[in-house]
Amino acid sequence: MPVKRRNHGRCKNHAGRTVPAHCHNCYRLVPVDKITRRFNIKQMIESNIQQDVLAACVVTDYVLPKLYTKIQYCVSCAIHNHLVHVRSHEERLPKPVSLDRFKRVAAKKVAKPVVEKKVEEKKE
Repeated sequence: MPVKRRNHGRCKNHAGRTVPAHCHNCYRLVPVDKITRRFNIKQMIESNIQQDVLAACVVTDYVLPKLYTKIQYCVSCAIHNHLVHVRSHEERLPKPVSLDRFKRVAAKKVAKPVVEKKVEEKKE
């Protein structure tokens, strides 16, 4: 049967079975290595009230706290919420390795001075 992705959409690296986790949107159980994670930062106070709170604050240069949340989505919810998109066959293929890197490594090897060992001849 043809395979759409080389790693079947997972990144478990020979881990065998991975622990499932719940999607935050639909609560579906999804393997942890298949989940799409997003780090979400929100202000605790709405933007229209922030200036009033900062003006009433006694402490100068007070920074309002933020909410930091890590959200996990299953594949279908991530596609539905436009977090990831379906890629064509050409975009899914592995990217070619740049030959510039190999040229730089080869140039470094050539640039090193070769030190020859002097062998003393024994006189008999």
